[in-house]
Amino acid sequence: MEEAKLAHYKQQTLEIIKAAGLPSMQVMYTKGDNISYSYAVTNDEFYAAPGCQQENAPISTESIYHACSIGKVPMGYMAAKLMEEGKLDIERKVVSYYDD
Repeated sequence: MEEAKLAHYKQQTLEIIKAAGLPSMQVMYTKGDNISYSYAVTNDEFYAAPGCQQENAPISTESIYHACSIGKVPMGYMAAKLMEEGKLDIERKVVSYYDD
């Protein structure tokens, strides 16, 4: 990808995260199983939260985030796929899936 086009995409991404009130975003372009391009943009209006390793430092591509409840989205997706395949019934009690 040409540098001018990549710079344009980075600028658009920055505008999106600022409008959405996000601290940063990682973007990856893939083709098949290969990563074509990857970049991160940060919103200079954000600072690391108290208690973080870089407390009160501007957010950067090196910032470390607390993941907290990051597993809820993939777990919901997996549950939906299992329901679609008939392998999970949300009306059943969870313990009914365990062996005695």
